[in-house]
Amino acid sequence: MIQLTRSGTVVSGSSSALATLRDDFARQHYVRLPGFLEPRLLRFIQSAVEHAEFEERVHLHAHDKTPSAPDAAPWARDVTMKANLAQGLLDLLLMNDAVLFETIQFVTAAERIGCFDGTVYRIDPAFGHYDSWHDDVGHSRVAAISINLSAAPFSGGVLQIRNAATGQILSDVPNPCAGDAVLFRVSPRLQHRVSKVEGASPRTVFAGWFCSEPVFDFRSAVSGG
Repeated sequence: MIQLTRSGTVVSGSSSALATLRDDFARQHYVRLPGFLEPRLLRFIQSAVEHAEFEERVHLHAHDKTPSAPDAAPWARDVTMKANLAQGLLDLLLMNDAVLFETIQFVTAAERIGCFDGTVYRIDPAFGHYDSWHDDVGHSRVAAISINLSAAPFSGGVLQIRNAATGQILSDVPNPCAGDAVLFRVSPRLQHRVSKVEGASPRTVFAGWFCSEPVFDFRSAVSGG
Protein backbone atom coordinates (compact mmCIF):
# COMPACT_ATOMS: atom_id res chain seq x y z
CA MET A 1 0.00 0.00 0.00
CA ILE A 2 2.89 2.37 0.83
CA GLN A 3 6.13 1.76 -1.05
CA LEU A 4 9.36 3.65 -1.54
CA THR A 5 10.61 3.44 -5.12
CA ARG A 6 13.57 4.99 -6.92
CA SER A 7 11.22 7.64 -8.28
CA GLY A 8 9.46 8.45 -5.00
CA THR A 9 6.67 7.25 -2.75
CA VAL A 10 3.84 5.23 -4.28
CA VAL A 11 0.57 4.90 -2.38
CA SER A 12 -1.80 2.29 -3.79
CA GLY A 13 -5.10 0.84 -2.67
CA SER A 14 -8.40 2.44 -1.80
CA SER A 15 -9.05 5.27 0.61
CA SER A 16 -10.86 2.78 2.85
CA ALA A 17 -7.69 0.65 3.05
CA LEU A 18 -5.72 3.68 4.23
CA ALA A 19 -8.47 4.45 6.72
CA THR A 20 -8.18 0.90 8.06
CA LEU A 21 -4.44 1.42 8.46
CA ARG A 22 -5.18 4.61 10.40
CA ASP A 23 -7.69 2.79 12.63
CA ASP A 24 -5.19 -0.01 13.30
CA PHE A 25 -2.51 2.50 14.27
CA ALA A 26 -4.88 4.29 16.64
CA ARG A 27 -5.87 1.00 18.29
CA GLN A 28 -2.56 -0.85 18.57
CA HIS A 29 0.04 1.96 18.25
CA TYR A 30 1.75 0.36 15.25
CA VAL A 31 1.12 -0.91 11.72
CA ARG A 32 3.09 -3.23 9.48
CA LEU A 33 4.05 -1.97 6.02
CA PRO A 34 4.91 -5.01 3.86
CA GLY A 35 7.01 -4.37 0.76
CA PHE A 36 7.86 -0.87 1.95
CA LEU A 37 11.04 -0.87 -0.16
CA GLU A 38 10.65 -1.93 -3.78
CA PRO A 39 12.79 -5.04 -4.49
CA ARG A 40 15.37 -3.39 -6.76
CA LEU A 41 15.81 -0.51 -4.34
CA LEU A 42 16.15 -2.96 -1.46
CA ARG A 43 18.88 -4.90 -3.27
CA PHE A 44 20.82 -1.71 -4.02
CA ILE A 45 20.69 -0.58 -0.41
CA GLN A 46 21.60 -4.03 0.93
CA SER A 47 24.64 -4.09 -1.37
CA ALA A 48 25.74 -0.66 -0.13
CA VAL A 49 25.24 -1.75 3.49
CA GLU A 50 27.28 -4.92 2.89
CA HIS A 51 30.29 -2.83 1.84
CA ALA A 52 29.77 -0.05 4.39
CA GLU A 53 31.83 0.79 7.46
CA PHE A 54 30.17 0.65 10.87
CA GLU A 55 31.14 2.21 14.18
CA GLU A 56 30.11 1.34 17.73
CA ARG A 57 27.27 3.33 19.26
CA VAL A 58 26.35 3.41 22.95
CA HIS A 59 23.00 4.85 24.07
CA LEU A 60 22.80 6.42 27.52
CA HIS A 61 19.85 7.24 29.74
CA ALA A 62 19.53 10.95 30.44
CA HIS A 63 20.69 10.46 34.05
CA ASP A 64 23.71 8.46 32.89
CA LYS A 65 25.22 11.65 31.47
CA THR A 66 25.50 13.28 34.90
CA PRO A 67 28.49 13.05 37.28
CA SER A 68 26.24 11.37 39.86
CA ALA A 69 26.08 8.19 37.76
CA PRO A 70 29.42 7.93 35.95
CA ASP A 71 29.38 4.12 35.91
CA ALA A 72 25.73 3.59 35.00
CA ALA A 73 25.17 0.93 32.35
CA PRO A 74 24.00 2.06 28.90
CA TRP A 75 20.52 1.02 27.81
CA ALA A 76 21.66 -0.07 24.37
CA ARG A 77 24.77 -0.97 22.43
CA ASP A 78 24.97 -1.53 18.67
CA VAL A 79 26.84 -0.35 15.58
CA THR A 80 25.74 2.36 13.17
CA MET A 81 26.65 2.76 9.51
CA LYS A 82 28.99 5.59 8.58
CA ALA A 83 27.68 8.11 6.06
CA ASN A 84 27.62 6.81 2.48
CA LEU A 85 25.48 6.92 -0.67
CA ALA A 86 22.82 4.57 0.69
CA GLN A 87 22.44 6.62 3.89
CA GLY A 88 22.09 9.83 1.91
CA LEU A 89 19.61 8.27 -0.49
CA LEU A 90 17.41 7.00 2.32
CA ASP A 91 17.63 9.91 4.70
CA LEU A 92 17.71 12.91 2.37
CA LEU A 93 15.62 11.87 -0.64
CA LEU A 94 13.48 8.78 -0.11
CA MET A 95 12.26 9.30 3.46
CA ASN A 96 12.07 13.10 3.33
CA ASP A 97 9.38 12.96 0.67
CA ALA A 98 6.24 15.10 0.59
CA VAL A 99 3.92 12.25 -0.47
CA LEU A 100 5.29 10.00 2.26
CA PHE A 101 4.84 12.78 4.83
CA GLU A 102 1.21 13.30 3.83
CA THR A 103 0.53 9.58 4.07
CA ILE A 104 2.23 9.12 7.44
CA GLN A 105 0.47 12.21 8.72
CA PHE A 106 -2.87 10.66 7.80
CA VAL A 107 -2.09 7.20 9.22
CA THR A 108 -0.75 8.53 12.53
CA ALA A 109 -3.29 11.38 12.84
CA ALA A 110 -0.38 13.77 13.40
CA GLU A 111 -0.97 17.49 13.01
CA ARG A 112 2.12 17.77 10.82
CA ILE A 113 5.11 15.78 9.62
CA GLY A 114 7.94 18.17 8.84
CA CYS A 115 11.02 15.98 8.44
CA PHE A 116 12.52 12.53 8.88
CA ASP A 117 15.76 11.65 10.66
CA GLY A 118 17.16 8.12 10.48
CA THR A 119 20.18 5.87 10.39
CA VAL A 120 21.20 2.33 9.48
CA TYR A 121 22.20 0.31 12.51
CA ARG A 122 22.94 -3.30 13.35
CA ILE A 123 22.49 -5.50 16.41
CA ASP A 124 24.98 -8.36 16.15
CA PRO A 125 24.75 -11.11 18.80
CA ALA A 126 28.38 -12.03 18.14
CA PHE A 127 29.44 -8.72 19.73
CA GLY A 128 27.01 -8.71 22.63
CA HIS A 129 24.77 -5.95 21.27
CA TYR A 130 21.46 -5.34 23.03
CA ASP A 131 18.55 -2.94 23.48
CA SER A 132 16.48 -1.92 26.53
CA TRP A 133 13.18 -0.16 27.18
CA HIS A 134 13.03 3.49 26.11
CA ASP A 135 10.52 5.95 24.61
CA ASP A 136 12.35 8.14 22.01
CA VAL A 137 10.35 11.15 23.23
CA GLY A 138 11.77 14.56 22.33
CA HIS A 139 13.02 16.48 19.31
CA SER A 140 9.44 16.84 17.99
CA ARG A 141 9.24 13.10 17.22
CA VAL A 142 5.76 11.89 16.28
CA ALA A 143 6.31 8.33 15.04
CA ALA A 144 9.15 5.90 14.47
CA ILE A 145 9.79 3.42 11.66
CA SER A 146 12.02 0.37 11.38
CA ILE A 147 12.82 -1.07 7.92
CA ASN A 148 14.38 -4.52 7.74
CA LEU A 149 17.59 -4.48 5.64
CA SER A 150 19.02 -7.78 6.90
CA ALA A 151 20.76 -9.88 4.26
CA ALA A 152 19.98 -13.15 6.09
CA PRO A 153 17.21 -14.30 8.44
CA PHE A 154 17.87 -13.59 12.11
CA SER A 155 16.43 -15.05 15.30
CA GLY A 156 14.75 -12.91 17.94
CA GLY A 157 15.04 -9.17 17.44
CA VAL A 158 11.31 -8.57 17.88
CA LEU A 159 9.98 -5.05 18.45
CA GLN A 160 8.10 -4.96 21.75
CA ILE A 161 5.81 -2.14 22.89
CA ARG A 162 4.67 -1.71 26.50
CA ASN A 163 2.66 0.61 28.73
CA ALA A 164 5.21 2.95 30.32
CA ALA A 165 3.26 3.27 33.58
CA THR A 166 2.41 -0.37 34.23
CA GLY A 167 5.10 -2.23 32.29
CA GLN A 168 2.45 -4.35 30.57
CA ILE A 169 3.63 -5.52 27.15
CA LEU A 170 1.01 -4.46 24.62
CA SER A 171 2.49 -5.87 21.42
CA ASP A 172 5.22 -8.17 20.10
CA VAL A 173 5.87 -7.13 16.51
CA PRO A 174 8.19 -9.37 14.48
CA ASN A 175 9.46 -8.03 11.15
CA PRO A 176 11.39 -10.93 9.57
CA CYS A 177 11.15 -10.01 5.87
CA ALA A 178 13.73 -7.71 4.27
CA GLY A 179 12.11 -4.63 2.76
CA ASP A 180 9.16 -4.68 5.16
CA ALA A 181 8.68 -1.92 7.74
CA VAL A 182 6.94 -1.30 11.04
CA LEU A 183 5.59 2.17 11.82
CA PHE A 184 4.94 2.81 15.53
CA ARG A 185 3.90 5.59 17.85
CA VAL A 186 6.29 7.76 19.90
CA SER A 187 4.63 8.78 23.17
CA PRO A 188 5.57 9.28 26.83
CA ARG A 189 2.83 6.74 27.59
CA LEU A 190 4.67 4.03 25.65
CA GLN A 191 8.08 2.40 25.69
CA HIS A 192 9.64 0.00 23.23
CA ARG A 193 12.69 -2.18 22.77
CA VAL A 194 14.12 -4.81 20.43
CA SER A 195 14.26 -8.23 22.10
CA LYS A 196 17.52 -10.16 22.20
CA VAL A 197 18.93 -11.15 18.81
CA GLU A 198 20.18 -14.73 18.88
CA GLY A 199 22.04 -17.07 16.54
CA ALA A 200 24.69 -16.22 13.98
CA SER A 201 22.95 -13.56 11.86
CA PRO A 202 22.75 -9.87 12.82
CA ARG A 203 19.64 -7.71 12.63
CA THR A 204 20.23 -4.75 10.31
CA VAL A 205 17.61 -2.01 9.93
CA PHE A 206 17.13 1.53 8.76
CA ALA A 207 15.30 3.23 11.61
CA GLY A 208 14.35 6.75 12.53
CA TRP A 209 11.66 9.24 13.35
CA PHE A 210 9.04 11.32 11.60
CA CYS A 211 9.15 14.72 13.32
CA SER A 212 6.84 17.72 13.32
CA GLU A 213 9.82 20.12 13.27
CA PRO A 214 11.83 21.36 11.45
CA VAL A 215 10.06 21.48 8.10
CA PHE A 216 12.20 19.88 5.41
CA ASP A 217 12.94 22.17 2.43
CA PHE A 218 12.62 19.82 -0.54
CA ARG A 219 13.64 22.38 -3.18
CA SER A 220 16.80 23.38 -1.32
CA ALA A 221 17.76 19.74 -0.77
CA VAL A 222 17.39 18.85 -4.44
CA SER A 223 19.12 22.00 -5.71
CA GLY A 224 21.83 21.97 -3.06
CA GLY A 225 20.88 25.50 -2.02
